Amino acid sequence: MSTRDEEQIDQLAEALDHWSRMLNALRVRAGLQQKQLARMLDASPTNASRWLSGHKILVQGGASLPSIKLTEAVIRHLAPTAEEASHLAHLADRIHQLQTELASRYTNWRQVAKEHLLKTSHDASPSSVTSRSPQHPFLDEPGHQHVPVGLSAATDDLLGKDTDGVADAPISDGNGGLGLSVQAPPERTDDRQALQGAEREGQQPTQFTRPAEDQQPPAPSEKAGKKRTSGQTNRRRGLVTALGAFIAVAIAATAITTMFLRSNAQPDKTNENGAFGPAQTPTTESNASSLEKDTLGKDSRCSVLQPGPDQITWRVCTRVEDERISFALKVTNSSKNTSTVKVNLQYVQARKFNACPGEIPRLLEIPAGQTIVTNTRQCAVPRQNSPYAYQASGCVIASTENACSYKLSPTAHVYPDTTKWQPDII
Repeated sequence: MSTRDEEQIDQLAEALDHWSRMLNALRVRAGLQQKQLARMLDASPTNASRWLSGHKILVQGGASLPSIKLTEAVIRHLAPTAEEASHLAHLADRIHQLQTELASRYTNWRQVAKEHLLKTSHDASPSSVTSRSPQHPFLDEPGHQHVPVGLSAATDDLLGKDTDGVADAPISDGNGGLGLSVQAPPERTDDRQALQGAEREGQQPTQFTRPAEDQQPPAPSEKAGKKRTSGQTNRRRGLVTALGAFIAVAIAATAITTMFLRSNAQPDKTNENGAFGPAQTPTTESNASSLEKDTLGKDSRCSVLQPGPDQITWRVCTRVEDERISFALKVTNSSKNTSTVKVNLQYVQARKFNACPGEIPRLLEIPAGQTIVTNTRQCAVPRQNSPYAYQASGCVIASTENACSYKLSPTAHVYPDTTKWQPDII
């Protein structure tokens, strides 16, 4: 087995762990027992139990992995918040992607995955169980919104209990939410015990408070030591909680099939009110399979070309300026007719998804044969004195649609005096 295969199995196991933790927390918040959950999802109790077991489903077998269709049913019946639904859908897409890639190389890929997980859950002593931290955390890839999602401490306590039980009170962050928080991926326990029926070992994830030394964002090169302006030379360097080399929030994943957009918005006209305008900035030569550089101006990057409705194509972009970080969508209409699409744009800062300050989502009218770039003033945040990682997260869909598949721009690791893009155009 190649290193790549091992990495993908590890990533699949982590995605399954996070997906199952979110499902269990939603189940408890709804006051459902496992059997009730199974009936709601039109599944057998065995399948429901396997879906709640995380990566152990690869070891125990007996059920198919959580699918995109199943996740849509979970979102429909358990009514998570938009952010929770977004994370769930992204994880389901990542699970689908990883198992598809493994299946393309191994006809018995689940057996291969099982053997790898059993092997890596042990040290040399059969009687000793070692906790295994993943060597290959979720990768930062443009277009893959891959988020290591943890839940609150209350949820962690719940996972150590009988999964057929119902908590006395719903899990909440105090504001009606599920209480999502970024944590280190849950530690794996001995999978051989899982084969013997140990459904829960009670291992608790460690609260993520500070990245390890080898998880810091890429260090700025000596060539990049030049300050931006004299008025900014006193910006204080610092470390940021939960900032690591893998911070690009890239899963899960290719698509996040959620976020219900407003259907009663009026379409914007090109150049009206300065909200949108044609793309005028020269960009680095690129094609559909490559990133794009300087689309929004100096020090900006855009994702690979994405297909939209009809003959619409689009990219999601991030720009770093002296005083702010801005985000935009570049949308092209290749048809001979004016097209109206629904656009949505968010930004990611240090793992957290945030809504743009401007009026987004909205309808956008694009003349035939033209390219429109959304106004960066509608989605921008001040540049900080401490290093942060930023990405744009957006989607473009038909004006009559509501479900949205989000894509990510390259990650900008922004330091007080320089910026590192990951990945970047050479």
